Amino acid sequence: MKRNQGVECIRGLAIIMMLFYHYTKLIGNNLMGNGVEPIINEGICQMALILFFVISGYGTYKYISTSQNKCLNGNNYIKKRLKKLIPFYYTSILIIVLTTRTNMLGKKGIIAIIVNCLFLQNIFEDYNCINGVTWTIALMVQFYMFAFPLYKCIKWNKYITYMITLLACTTITRILCGYVELNNLPIIYAVYIHMRQIFTTLDAFVIGMLVASIPSIKNRIRRQSRIILILVALIGSQIAFVLLVFWAGGEYGSGIKYLAWKPVLCLFAAGIIYLADGLSIERNKGFCMFKKIIQFVAKYELGIYIWHVILINNVTGKSDFFEYIKAKNPWLLLLIMISLIIPLGAGYVRLVEHKRE
Repeated sequence: MKRNQGVECIRGLAIIMMLFYHYTKLIGNNLMGNGVEPIINEGICQMALILFFVISGYGTYKYISTSQNKCLNGNNYIKKRLKKLIPFYYTSILIIVLTTRTNMLGKKGIIAIIVNCLFLQNIFEDYNCINGVTWTIALMVQFYMFAFPLYKCIKWNKYITYMITLLACTTITRILCGYVELNNLPIIYAVYIHMRQIFTTLDAFVIGMLVASIPSIKNRIRRQSRIILILVALIGSQIAFVLLVFWAGGEYGSGIKYLAWKPVLCLFAAGIIYLADGLSIERNKGFCMFKKIIQFVAKYELGIYIWHVILINNVTGKSDFFEYIKAKNPWLLLLIMISLIIPLGAGYVRLVEHKRE
């Protein structure tokens, strides 16, 4: 299927947003201060994740619905997706096991390897220590398992399907967060159950499928106007996140107020993808270099995403040079890490694809 230039730019932007978030957290909280800045940083992370899920739902629907793939059934679709993903995923697990500072030969380490190989690390928070970011890949694989029946439901009635999914995800999230509060568990448990489970994030995937099922906006809005609206939506999503978190008194909890920010961010993400669908910026010379960088990042997103936390965990913790830069100028270290991981991730993808061929 031909890649959608506008959506690919949003995918690349989401990757850069995720790199920014993880590196600011891993380098040190002093990078973002102690006021509203950490909340904005958290909003960047959540929006990036939701964009990933919405784009995945969008791409899945488009892939299944294209004429050359109408002969697909559920099993064939899953096989095609796993065939593309598995070589990258398992080679990265092998390299992580060989390079990580954590002892992976003990009982817990071996269980962690098995859990990661089965794409279940998002469910067992005690065993995702191989690489914390791979829980997203596990979640995507779980999405693929339900993709084909969800596609049928969207074809039946897209709005009812989304509303049922949203209600189910919100209800389950409230129940699980209530369990965390009732048992006085650390907030990290709410993070895992709120954002890392298929039964609390499926609404983002489904709204992406819904957007893909709507006729494209095409030339009804001028190109420049669509770009401006996308930027406004990105900024608006962050303002909405900050306001909703302040209103609720926190990011996670069982109350209705705590559950408002995620559906709102999903709506912003859906609007962004709808505006980006079919968007071409070839004739916008001012965006030419920006487009090339963003699309390069999007093309090699899997390698960049898998490797970005590994890089900072294994390099900065073992290098006096990087520790010195971190102490003197953490923003410079942030720039260096992003500059290193993009070519590293791209090279990794090219190497795996070459070996597979």
